[in-house]
Amino acid sequence: MHVKRFYQPTVREALAEVRARMGPDALILSTELVPAPGWRGWLGRRLVRVTAATERPAAAPAPAESGASALSERRPAATHGATGCPRE
Repeated sequence: MHVKRFYQPTVREALAEVRARMGPDALILSTELVPAPGWRGWLGRRLVRVTAATERPAAAPAPAESGASALSERRPAATHGATGCPRE
């Protein structure tokens, strides 16, 4: 599950953001009124915090590589010491 929090001035705006970012299948876990960050919170301003979750899509498995080809792709070619020219 992918859980995310959204902060907006109203519930309607917060739910619209949830739908836009997480899709219509998002599950609302909680809604709370919380103090706004910074000095606005000290003055009594509140924001709505909506916690929502959605299922993460299943990742496609990576194709299996043969041992020799995978190793040759990862290892740089051997070079001659100081000159950096390939060995012959």
